[in-house]
Amino acid sequence: MDRLVAFGRARLRFAHTHHELLAAANRDPQSRYGAAAMVQRTHVRMLLASAGTTGDLDSQTDALLALLEADYVEHQLTERDQSLRALGRCVGKPGRASFAEREAALDPARRPRPVSGVGRNWGRHPELVGLPVIVGGNGNPTEARKVVTCASYEAREFGVHAGMPLRAAARRCPEATFLPSDPRGV
Repeated sequence: MDRLVAFGRARLRFAHTHHELLAAANRDPQSRYGAAAMVQRTHVRMLLASAGTTGDLDSQTDALLALLEADYVEHQLTERDQSLRALGRCVGKPGRASFAEREAALDPARRPRPVSGVGRNWGRHPELVGLPVIVGGNGNPTEARKVVTCASYEAREFGVHAGMPLRAAARRCPEATFLPSDPRGV
């Protein structure tokens, strides 16, 4: 459950910080429903399953992701006078209504898109859980013109994010473990 809460809080911050970019990307159906979106969906579904969630995991995943969509987060912040801190507290409060219960009626077309695909590597590398992990290129941060595909929450704390050059990620988080991208591994 802790990883699911950490994902939710990180996604809230990311959606607010990059609202304009995410909103523009969501207008394109190919990026909205592409392979990268499926990586995020798979990650959240895996987090729900590992938290022992019962019921329809696909519906729960869709409901969670809809509530973390950039336009919805921005609406909560600007129109409903919420703060990121308040929204983040709601993510992890037991006893409160779940994301799915609070907003089950959201339009499926408003579902958010990807942030992280690192979770798929935990099955192959369980020794890396809780450590800074960066995925991108062929896994070699010294090679030019390669970018970060995704990063663990621990690596993000150092300012590493998707799209940045692997060399820059290595400078920000030198103790990170670098893994090659594997789009077939989803």
